[in-house]
Amino acid sequence: MFNEINFNFNNIDFKLIKTSKYKTITGIISLIRPLNKEDFTYYSLLNRLIGSSSKNYPSKESLSKKMFELYDCSAYMSTSYSYKSANTFFVFQTVNNKFVDNKNIIKDCIDLLFEIIFNPLLENDNEFNHKNFHEEVKALENDIKNVYNNKKKYSFRKLMEAMAPNDIISTSTLGDLEILKNITPKSLYDFYINILNDSFINIGIIGDIEEENVKEYFNSFKLPSHKKEVSLFPEKVEFKEKVLQVSENQDIVQAKVLMAFRFDIDYNSEYYIPLIVFNAMYGGMFGSSLFMTIREKHSLTYDIGSELMINKKILLVSCGVDNNNVEITSDLVIKELENYKVGNIDNNILKIAKEFLINDLKEMQDFQFSSLSFKLENIISNRPTIEQIMDKVSRTTIEEIIEVSNMIKLDTIFTLKPGDDNE
Repeated sequence: MFNEINFNFNNIDFKLIKTSKYKTITGIISLIRPLNKEDFTYYSLLNRLIGSSSKNYPSKESLSKKMFELYDCSAYMSTSYSYKSANTFFVFQTVNNKFVDNKNIIKDCIDLLFEIIFNPLLENDNEFNHKNFHEEVKALENDIKNVYNNKKKYSFRKLMEAMAPNDIISTSTLGDLEILKNITPKSLYDFYINILNDSFINIGIIGDIEEENVKEYFNSFKLPSHKKEVSLFPEKVEFKEKVLQVSENQDIVQAKVLMAFRFDIDYNSEYYIPLIVFNAMYGGMFGSSLFMTIREKHSLTYDIGSELMINKKILLVSCGVDNNNVEITSDLVIKELENYKVGNIDNNILKIAKEFLINDLKEMQDFQFSSLSFKLENIISNRPTIEQIMDKVSRTTIEEIIEVSNMIKLDTIFTLKPGDDNE
């Protein structure tokens, strides 16, 4: 069903996944480069600006109209982060020309993406259009300020700042107001040009399309691709001798409890897959140990779960509870982990977790973007393939779950409590 073809064209590596499974064609141009704390604000602003207009489509309305004319195709920029690396995606998705009257639809959509990338709306040929720039700055400024009103996001931000104040993981991916104030249309454009000219570039295409057609459509795409040394994970994890507990009071009804656990496991570790299985069992799925104990047995919260942040080497447990139940809830979270460490584990939860994860991975393959982006990210991460992950998940044992649970240690607890914020 899937035929993977790798080739080099214009000194850029292409990955073509040829399949008749989909009626659409999806493509991703991936640009990877090192990341520092200040860059987040620049990327956040760029992701709003690039794709909102271009030289030939100077407004959001005109660009949206053009996409609609091309059978509602999409073309945009986004950025994902993995510790000290940034991966900028230029993405297009269009219906296959085999199913519409316009036989040039794929080329037209790719050309529109090129228009967005190479012809942003400028002033003086070297700075972004001032009107659009200031509109997006204002919108980003409002979003950064509004994090305070999103108590889950706010709590996570405060947790990271307390847990690792000097590490890049403490920096908001949304951006910083002080840095935002100093960005100009010129400095942002210079940053953008640096991305285009100084990144490691890979291009992926998935759908029912031939290699010669891909080369034809990308013939004019010429950017330098530079191999980059990027840091995808913290190199060394420092485990705290004593759990750090931080709290804050705000005018809220229900307390928010976030608990961050550290582990020193990455994609190359033999414990990577058992860690994924453990997370599902512990709190990563409906019917997990935390869900059954804290919600079903003790009725302390409506919802509780754990999330694996592999690029930060953190497992995060979060929930909302009555302020009087904060301590008992956090104690039960810790107790459940201790149960795993001594082998007090329900074999049925292991079975359910395996089925849950394998179904999730199969679903990923049903979506072009997620399937393709996974393969492109693997080029630098050396993460196992989807097939390898499913195989290892199916073979994960209770003994491995016990081992990996003993590699996880509670680091920081942040609690956002009801009360006077001046307390």
